[in-house]
Amino acid sequence: MPSIITHAAREALEEAVARFTAGKHLEAIDPLREYWVVTRDPGAATLLGRMGTWLSDGQARFDEDPAAALHAGGMQAGKTFDAASKGRAPTTDEARLLETLAGLLDGLKPQRERAEELGLLKAIVEAPHDETPKLVYADFLTERGDVRGEFINLSLSLARGEKVKSKLEAFEKKHRRQIAGPFVDYRHTDLESGLFQSFGVDLEAHAQFKLSDYQALAQDLRWVTVRTVHLPAVDEVATLLLTRAPLYGAEVLNRASTRALEAAAARDFPWRVHTILLSDYRLGPKVKPAAFPNLKTLALPMAWTSPPDRSFWDAPLLHHAPVITIGDVGTSGDVLIDEFLAHAPSLEKLERLEATTSSVRLGVVPAGGAQFDLEVSFTSARPDDESFAKLVERLERITAKSVRTLTLDARTLAPALQKRVEAATLHLGA
Repeated sequence: MPSIITHAAREALEEAVARFTAGKHLEAIDPLREYWVVTRDPGAATLLGRMGTWLSDGQARFDEDPAAALHAGGMQAGKTFDAASKGRAPTTDEARLLETLAGLLDGLKPQRERAEELGLLKAIVEAPHDETPKLVYADFLTERGDVRGEFINLSLSLARGEKVKSKLEAFEKKHRRQIAGPFVDYRHTDLESGLFQSFGVDLEAHAQFKLSDYQALAQDLRWVTVRTVHLPAVDEVATLLLTRAPLYGAEVLNRASTRALEAAAARDFPWRVHTILLSDYRLGPKVKPAAFPNLKTLALPMAWTSPPDRSFWDAPLLHHAPVITIGDVGTSGDVLIDEFLAHAPSLEKLERLEATTSSVRLGVVPAGGAQFDLEVSFTSARPDDESFAKLVERLERITAKSVRTLTLDARTLAPALQKRVEAATLHLGA
């Protein structure tokens, strides 16, 4: 019949296994410690050493001197069970439980190493121009037989001006798949110091992948140093990447739909993003500015064929961005100058509003109160007739009360069109 002490020892081990299985890893140390106090089992001391080192981040160095470390942690040997002070071998049940606990701890090793690697990559993100964190990360990889360690070292040597370009290129060609990992089959550009700085996938490449491919991709730690994310034009995939990938270094989100951005804003994550290029203008109240505290520029890559509804101008994120840009030289559509001037006073943090189409570039700079400095230039010698007519019509509707100064550059226009624009703006910028 087992003694009371043996029964208590087994119960302590059972509790340690139960807590560890439930994910309460640190809490499993106390019952295991109780078992050691009862039995003085060297195997339990070793297991405590591993748990203390791995789970407590090395604060308790059990491996070096288990007894001293346990005592230093506030445990008084034999305090509860003096009769067990000489130690004993574990029973069959105890040995089984200890083996189970050791197996659970072994299963944590990949998680521990991943956490360590993540910490090293975050250090690189925090000091992007400092070579030291990159060298430390390179050593970490090399110690684990990862060729990326040598690749980073060669890249840093090249950046210092050493003549290793040929060696680096040959190394990258030979180890391309190991360096890129799951990124290898996607369109990725811009490697800096051996680390990925941008990621994207075009529609042709996207057709080759399933959602499960992206789910696996989102777990990779190469994301941590990526600064520019070119999102796929598929909401489901873009949302997956923005909610799962470790995008700690992301500064630019390109082609983000409102739906994907809402998911990113809802994620409890320390976003560093300063530029967001939306793929639509359906912004609403769900994208909270607090999610993107570093936002500087909000861009919409299209001009409008019709005015946006009121909800767009009321969107909190729009009121948080110092710079708002709409359209680019390759887009057509209407430039809503009067719309901008009507709504700009309500955009509290606005420093500059820009709009560009294939015909015209517009800049609006708040000048205090309800006044603005207006910049108008043309990007085409012969703009589309309909767009040009609408622009002139809008210029004619703007009053001098709204515009403090006007900077007009119509040099690209044909002479006849220059006169039309100048006539429409004579009353502005007085």
